[in-house]
Amino acid sequence: MVPSILLRVLLLVFSTQILAINAWSPLQIIPFVDIVPSRHVAIYFWNGALQPGVFDAGLHWRWFGLGATPAHIFTGIDRDKVPPQSPALNRGGEKTYLKCRSRDGSTFQFIIEVSNKLAREHVHETVRLHGINYDTETIYNQAEFAMAEVCSNMTSEAIAMTEFHLLDDRVRQQLQGKQIEVLDSKVEIVQVKILEMVVPPALDTSFAKQASEKARMAALREERLADAELILNQQAKSDAALEITRRAQRADMELAEHRVASQNKIMLLEAEAKSNASLIDAEAKAKALKLEADANKAWLTEQQLRKIESENLSLFNVLKGLKASILGPAPNETCHR
Repeated sequence: MVPSILLRVLLLVFSTQILAINAWSPLQIIPFVDIVPSRHVAIYFWNGALQPGVFDAGLHWRWFGLGATPAHIFTGIDRDKVPPQSPALNRGGEKTYLKCRSRDGSTFQFIIEVSNKLAREHVHETVRLHGINYDTETIYNQAEFAMAEVCSNMTSEAIAMTEFHLLDDRVRQQLQGKQIEVLDSKVEIVQVKILEMVVPPALDTSFAKQASEKARMAALREERLADAELILNQQAKSDAALEITRRAQRADMELAEHRVASQNKIMLLEAEAKSNASLIDAEAKAKALKLEADANKAWLTEQQLRKIESENLSLFNVLKGLKASILGPAPNETCHR
């Protein structure tokens, strides 16, 4: 009774998904309990035979003591160093490398890092085809072949210098192609990174000389560019001074032209003013002569009228005297006298 109650208390305390955060849980001391950590899934074997189903992170009950064995498969991005290095490396052991030959026959050595991922839906099929340690067959055993195919299509100079930055992606493409075409694997090759490259000593010396020569040529080119830039700057200054002088001369010429034009305009205005004054004076004189002529004409006409009037008066007096002599004086006139 007491063990049963204790077991229930332990299950109430520990049987949650939170236990899956760590790889170990106190419940693992209980028989028949399997704790699957986060970002993992579990598959189970019964007496060595793979059982159907893929189980997510958390607590699972299995009859381990009766032939059931678990396997936890990581479903995140896994980073594998290829080739795997021996633990004795830290104690002075030698490194192991992937080897490949370039198109011109030089042998290079590499250590690479392969980032890969196996999705949950492909875990069961991949383990069935390639086993629990599927990365041995799909990545470690294929990396050197992929590297060899990449190197065989490149020259030594391209591998070591001109196209080194393209090696990562080319090896990744080769590895991914082998997953699909050769292995029928669902492992995704996310990224490949070249961690170390060993260049043959002869090529290393040659490349060092080439690099030195290139550096010397680059320095010479930079010096020539600096000289050319200095010449260009001097030429630009000279051109600027000439342009300033040319613009100043053009401004002086334009100013002189404006002055001449202004003087010509003033002379034209003065001539026009004189001409207008002469015309006005002539018109005034003509009008004065006309007025004088009109005045003379009017005077002559008045003299003529006076003369005619005087002549008419004289004739009237003659006729009057003649009448008086014939008829005699009028009565009124006699009495008046």
